[in-house]
Amino acid sequence: MTPAEQLSEIRERVLALVNEQMRCLREQILKRGLSDRQAEALVRHSLASLVAMSGDFDRARSLYREARATLEDLGAVVVAASTSLTSGRIELLAGDAAAAEQELRRDHDRLVELGELYYRPLVTAMLAQALYAQGRYQEAGELAATAAELAADDDVEPQALWRSVRAKVLATGGEFDEAVTLGREAVELLSATDAVFVQAEALVDLAEVLGLADRSDEARTALEQARELCGLKQIMALANRVEARLGGLDAVGRQASGYGV
Repeated sequence: MTPAEQLSEIRERVLALVNEQMRCLREQILKRGLSDRQAEALVRHSLASLVAMSGDFDRARSLYREARATLEDLGAVVVAASTSLTSGRIELLAGDAAAAEQELRRDHDRLVELGELYYRPLVTAMLAQALYAQGRYQEAGELAATAAELAADDDVEPQALWRSVRAKVLATGGEFDEAVTLGREAVELLSATDAVFVQAEALVDLAEVLGLADRSDEARTALEQARELCGLKQIMALANRVEARLGGLDAVGRQASGYGV
């Protein structure tokens, strides 16, 4: 093992330890109880995301539903209507795009009704992602365009996500050059942030675009980068999906070379 590889391994272990400590801290806060019920709901929401990343989706769902119920009971209308940013992502990570759509559409429609513009760009972009995952490409493209119109120039996550969705829609229609450009723009936008999970998601989306464009070597590179990011934050659920896609590329490569089944 080279010194650089040793340093990378140490860094991954340290980050894994920090993540575990964060989970334990949030667990302890919940067990002690909080005087502020809204703060408790937000802690549950944060914990739901961490639990989902480990692959425990049943517990994650229980946590995000409890959090939303508390916020609704407190009359925190706008905050409650933004909770699908967590629950929708959890359902997408779990592979249940229909459930993700249900979560996101409910909040999307409520935010439209309220005339709210802070959360709506990202909710809209995530809803587009959920529709794409169900093969509803035209609807996904339309919502991605709406998210592009709503998102402020410096609102990085929705700016990246609408590009990722639009890139995949274009690739399904054979418009590969523009699709790859948009997919790479999404990855580049997020590279300046510390949002490791969404960086990995953008790389997975880019890999899908590159795969559709029959650029398997570049798709593999994107997936390997996503795998590395998943390792940094111990995002096991997404890591498993990445490994499956890498395995799919390997199988295609073997078949193309005459060594497959």
